[in-house]
Amino acid sequence: MLHEPNWAQGVPGNVETVEYLGLEETVVYVAEKCQLLWRNGYFPRDVAVLFAKATEVEKNKDKFLMAMRKRKMSQLNREVDPFVQIRDALGVLTDDIVLDSVHRFSGLERNIVFGIIPQATEPAIFNNLLFCLASRARKHLYILRVFN
Repeated sequence: MLHEPNWAQGVPGNVETVEYLGLEETVVYVAEKCQLLWRNGYFPRDVAVLFAKATEVEKNKDKFLMAMRKRKMSQLNREVDPFVQIRDALGVLTDDIVLDSVHRFSGLERNIVFGIIPQATEPAIFNNLLFCLASRARKHLYILRVFN
C-alpha cells in the first residue's frame, strides 16, 4: 500500500490531504470546502464526513452543524436555501450531509468524502482507514489529519 494517497489515473476525481489541523480548524475547513463544492453544482446529499472513531461523531456533531449553518447563513443574501441538516449513516437516502464513523458507513458511497483521522493513528490502522475512505468516495476525497 502506498504511504501517500493518490487518485487512480483515468478515474475522474481528486484526493487532497491536509495535516496538522486542530478540530476547530477542521470544522471551518470542511464548511468552507462544502460551500465551494455547492457553488460548483454539488448538494449536501453528496457529502459524507467520516470520523475514524464512532465516539468522535457525537462529540463533534454540534460543532459541524453550527459551522455548516454559519456558512449557509452567510450565503443567504444570494438566494434563500433551507438549513443544512446532518444525519448519521442510517439517513443515507436523505438529502442531508452524513456525519458518522468510517465503519458505520461501510458499503455506502458519496461523491464527496471528508475523512477525519487523528494525527497519532498507528500506521497499520491509518492505512486501513485510507482504504476504507477511498472505497467510499466517488469523486472527491479529503483526508484531514487532526491533532488532539
